Amino acid sequence: MWTLRIHCATYRKFYFYNYCVNSIQRTFCYKPNSKISTLFENAAYQEIPKSQIYSVLSPLGDVVVSIDDFRILGKNLHPMNTSFWPVLLDYSTAHDCPKLRKSLTDYILNDKCEHSIATLIKTLKSLVIQKRYTDFRSLYAELLLRLTPIEKKVFQYDLFKLLARTPFWRETLEMIPLLETLRYDVSSVYTKEKEAIHLVSQLFQIMHTHQWIITYKVAKYIQDWFTNLKHERWVGNMHAKINRGYMCSKCNQSLSPPDMSQFPLSQMADTFHETVIKGTNIENLYLTATSDEVITLKQFLDSQTEPLDCIIDFLNLMNIRKFRFCESSGSFVAEVIRQINKDFNLRRFCLVSKGIGIVRRPEFWNPIKMLGNQLGISVHKFCTNAKSEDDAFLLYMAMKSGPQCYIVSNDEYNNHRYSSGPKLGKQISRWQSLRQLVLQPHGRSIYQKPSKCDLCVHGSLETGWHIPYYDGYKKFHTAVDSWLCLRRLE
Repeated sequence: MWTLRIHCATYRKFYFYNYCVNSIQRTFCYKPNSKISTLFENAAYQEIPKSQIYSVLSPLGDVVVSIDDFRILGKNLHPMNTSFWPVLLDYSTAHDCPKLRKSLTDYILNDKCEHSIATLIKTLKSLVIQKRYTDFRSLYAELLLRLTPIEKKVFQYDLFKLLARTPFWRETLEMIPLLETLRYDVSSVYTKEKEAIHLVSQLFQIMHTHQWIITYKVAKYIQDWFTNLKHERWVGNMHAKINRGYMCSKCNQSLSPPDMSQFPLSQMADTFHETVIKGTNIENLYLTATSDEVITLKQFLDSQTEPLDCIIDFLNLMNIRKFRFCESSGSFVAEVIRQINKDFNLRRFCLVSKGIGIVRRPEFWNPIKMLGNQLGISVHKFCTNAKSEDDAFLLYMAMKSGPQCYIVSNDEYNNHRYSSGPKLGKQISRWQSLRQLVLQPHGRSIYQKPSKCDLCVHGSLETGWHIPYYDGYKKFHTAVDSWLCLRRLE
């Protein structure tokens, strides 16, 4: 009896399947829209497997279906069969049917409230494929309002991936704290490892272009992903350092030296002077300095017979290293200058500070002058008013001095970079990574040396990659000296 029931059920399904195919061949191809509702409704109501639905629909080719036809179909569908629309959307994508896909998408957008969350998420995917980003943004916003907190957790990965494929990808950063797992295993989606590696290679190229720096945790995920590949052998080493000669401490491969010609420093300095020091409108005119100071600054730079090699943030140095403001302060500063001269062979220094008394005392300068006579170096000072922004003068002087000039400070200069505008701010940030000695508050090391190479992804799929990352809790945007070394084994 049980066998007979199975036979009857199977017969009914395959009878219906054959009926649909014959119906399409006889009538449907001549009148594309006349029986599409009946055909789709029967296919959905009978719960034919997806593969058979695809077979039933494939003879249709790519057709335009009106919104009214879809609405009639929606009324005839079995109430429990909410998965039919996602299957139909998948069909239109898998069989490259842009007309059917657009027709179906338009219908769903017109009757959003009638459809399940799964259908709307599939529709978002279809909108991405069609590059209808305005419609995507509207539907995405409505969907977020509709989802409950629990549903957001369930669908967070789907939404995250779809949003990342649109011009609104920056908004995915707001969703990162909601994610329970901060990675996505590409190999679980792409069955071929070569395809997955190719996509990761494209991601690294984007990271190189925008000079993104990742965290230790993300670098560890990347290392694990490559070393766990099944069909290709890769080795990944954390904590790689770039030594002299731009060589990796793990694989001895040479990285490209920094190209300082990428920084039009004279132009950068002039723009910084107009936007930050002088100000561009009445609200911020001479906000960081007085007009007399601007004139004094120009006279000071014009008086230099040679460009300066190193600009030191004096107050920052004293506070970070906890030097006492006393007569012996000059000895502390002299030792810092001695170390910088030893490490970088710099000879023309300038202390920039607010006009505090200690810098004006002869006792302060005696050990510094003695050091200058020993090493053949010169040390100047430039003092600002107590209310002025000495940091702005420091940055301007360093940029104006040229590509060989370094700055010594623990300050990131966020306010000045943001005030100078997005383009110049980004240039200053990259320049800092190569020319700023970041003061260290503790330990024997006075400062962390700047990067020897551009802080970006180096390499290719053929040669392997070197990826900079933040190692530790302090994310000073230029203090990065840890690299992930990835290379393929033969």
